[in-house]
Amino acid sequence: MKQPQGRRTSSALYTIDGVLIAPVPVDCDDSSLHRLKGNILDTVHGGSCRSVLLDVSGLEWMDLSMYAALVETVRLVGLLGARCVFTGFQPGVVSALIDMDITGDALECVATMEEGLALLRGDRLAREAGDDDQSEALENLDDDAAELPQGSAGVQS
Repeated sequence: MKQPQGRRTSSALYTIDGVLIAPVPVDCDDSSLHRLKGNILDTVHGGSCRSVLLDVSGLEWMDLSMYAALVETVRLVGLLGARCVFTGFQPGVVSALIDMDITGDALECVATMEEGLALLRGDRLAREAGDDDQSEALENLDDDAAELPQGSAGVQS
């Protein structure tokens, strides 16, 4: 399989097909997570991407403060109107998070980078098709509603 060509946006960030790839540094600490968050937010705010794939595959451990910093990044990315998906959680990291009673409900995760890119590219393609698809979907709903017998709204009395 041919690897997609990416464009480097800052120190460790790459954009592939409108998806920002953001690897979390293996030796991350509070300051590197803060820098990563700032770089991600600057890139998303700059409009060069609407999706972020946060790669945590290099992490062999994660503590509560790292988790909180990553969740905060996801929240802020969402406030900017973009979607953030995690990839690459190692079994040991997942186990540690569970031991800390962290459910991960705040995160959207996929197993591989390929799955994440496919998911987020689908978002981009749907947005690009947006108006045409929305108009067609509304027309289909109108057609479906016209075919319903009068008085049947799906509610039984």
